[in-house]
Amino acid sequence: MGESPLQASVIIATYNRGRVLPHVLGVLDRQTVPPDRYEIVIADDGSTDDTPQVVAREAARIRPHVTYLRLEHCGAAAARNAAIRASRGQYLVFIDSDIICSPQFLEEHLRAHERWKNAVVTGPAVLIRSLDEIPRRPRIWDWSAAPFAGGNASVRRQDAFRVGLFDESFDELGWEDIEFGIRLKQGGLVTCFVPTAVGYHYKPDPIDPAGVAAYASSQGRMAVRLVRKHPILEARMATGLNPLAMAIDRLASVFDWDLRLARWILRKTEGQGHFWLRSVAAKQLYNRLYYKAARAALRQPDRPARAAESEVRPEST
Repeated sequence: MGESPLQASVIIATYNRGRVLPHVLGVLDRQTVPPDRYEIVIADDGSTDDTPQVVAREAARIRPHVTYLRLEHCGAAAARNAAIRASRGQYLVFIDSDIICSPQFLEEHLRAHERWKNAVVTGPAVLIRSLDEIPRRPRIWDWSAAPFAGGNASVRRQDAFRVGLFDESFDELGWEDIEFGIRLKQGGLVTCFVPTAVGYHYKPDPIDPAGVAAYASSQGRMAVRLVRKHPILEARMATGLNPLAMAIDRLASVFDWDLRLARWILRKTEGQGHFWLRSVAAKQLYNRLYYKAARAALRQPDRPARAAESEVRPEST
């Protein structure tokens, strides 16, 4: 590292993203911040694809130092915590493992922290279906009002430790970043949205109804965990677990006609394009199964978190 301080640690929790990681790591090698000023820490939550080999190959090729951690089915919160504990930067910059950063991404995050001393910095996550869409200007729906958006956010390292890192009882997909953000806000930090800190959310795969269903059910259960831990209006509005939203869902779910229609559309249009129609149907499928899972979880006592299956193992760098 020479005489340059390590300013930032890029934290990436991943699972079975070996096909996308070369693109993610490739742009992190082309940042406007000098490569000796930041590192990359990847926590692999038990991938079954070629993620370990991909990371080893890319780590040998790119200039920033790469630390790779191997976990087994611990969840995104535990994976991020493992990466945080292995990191060394003054600022922690979080991206998802399908976020393609703009060249100025890290510079914009660090500049924002210089301007605002007690801040959580977030930026837009611009949905793209092809790498040919880079650069695309952020649109209003790419902006997030969340106190902490795990796909594109940064926080001072000492603030993350001060509030206790991520809550590992969120052991399924969903809401662990929002819960972390609520505690950061309660700890006195202010969320600052920086439009120029652009990340491109790369989603090239066709819509998988089974994957949508599993994700929705997981998020519904974790939403209940969030509102039970933080029974405040902000959590209920963010999750949609408030009387108005749940009443609207109840009306929309009469006879489950919308759920059956969404599944029928996805089945009939499979392999035929119709991307926007399929997206609308997938969103409706997600919404209905999300609320179904949340209602079921609300009828049950909060279950204990699933224990991690193994210790974290540092591997190739």
